[in-house]
Amino acid sequence: MVSSWYVLILNREGLVTLTSPNVEQLAGCAPSELYGRPVTAVLADRSAFEIPRILESARLRGRWEGEIVHRSRNGDEARLRGMVISVIGADKQIAGFSVITTLKESKEAGGESVLEDGARLRTLLHELNNPLAAVMGFSQLVMMDKSCEGALRSYMEKLFAEVLRMTEIVEELRSYAISLQQK
Repeated sequence: MVSSWYVLILNREGLVTLTSPNVEQLAGCAPSELYGRPVTAVLADRSAFEIPRILESARLRGRWEGEIVHRSRNGDEARLRGMVISVIGADKQIAGFSVITTLKESKEAGGESVLEDGARLRTLLHELNNPLAAVMGFSQLVMMDKSCEGALRSYMEKLFAEVLRMTEIVEELRSYAISLQQK
């Protein structure tokens, strides 16, 4: 396994709704085969009962951060370091979870270890900030227009609020990436 970041989006029940393409390396099957399945289909922790506890912790505290031991379908064992963040919907209720994890150490057939790399995550987050800044700027421009009234204004204000929330999540993940690099 190569050091990489794995991203999963879960609905409020913990079922997979979206993944990064490289999740296939971790799960041993195509990402499309995981949609609608429980997160435990991807994060096969040695102690699978930990995954629901992790989701509950993220539900109550807004986020969970820590490590799990993953065993792939071919028997390889890996320590994953990750973060689970609650995603709050427009109704102020938990709409789902965002899971981002990286390989901390992997014991493969040769017994080699692969160490995590926070720099790659920081680069990806920087790239994500660029389109977020564009959406934020254009939504502000639309709201400044005198013809932006009624429902359109309400939608634009909601869009702007969600973009702000996304930038906060990116900042949390950036702090997490920095902490990984310092360990």
